[in-house]
Amino acid sequence: MWETTNNVWNNIDDLICGAICLVFGWGSGTLGHEWFHSIVATTLGYAVTFGEITLTTGSVFVQGDMSSIETILVAGAGSLGLIIAGVMLIYSSHNKMLRMIGVVFLCRAWIDALPLCDLDGAILEHSACSAMGSAGYVIAWAFVIFEVLVSGGAIAHVIKSDAS
Repeated sequence: MWETTNNVWNNIDDLICGAICLVFGWGSGTLGHEWFHSIVATTLGYAVTFGEITLTTGSVFVQGDMSSIETILVAGAGSLGLIIAGVMLIYSSHNKMLRMIGVVFLCRAWIDALPLCDLDGAILEHSACSAMGSAGYVIAWAFVIFEVLVSGGAIAHVIKSDAS
């Protein structure tokens, strides 16, 4: 037991680094996530406003009636944008903190993509079901599985790289 305690205190810099990366990564991931939604919505010609944005959550309000396909694109943009940013941070940086922030981005992305409660995945699922019937459920869960596989591969890369 004492060895474990000593190892924790000997690696306190790793604990502090990890905590900073988690808080900063989650907060900046929330901002980025909402920004990706707004970029796609404005590209589609809609005006957007931002609701309350906190460390853990945010909201983008799109003015106008979007079609089901447009809603799918905007709902998926937050998670896909974070997946792209996270993978870029992991594979293009040798900085430990940037790579860890990339991992946090990936985790943030697939959690929000789950088709549950009021998460973006639920919005995507509802719109996909409106546009394509019961195939919308398959599309929503395929989106989550895709994100988990991409995230898992990138996280495994970080673990393998840091171990060597």
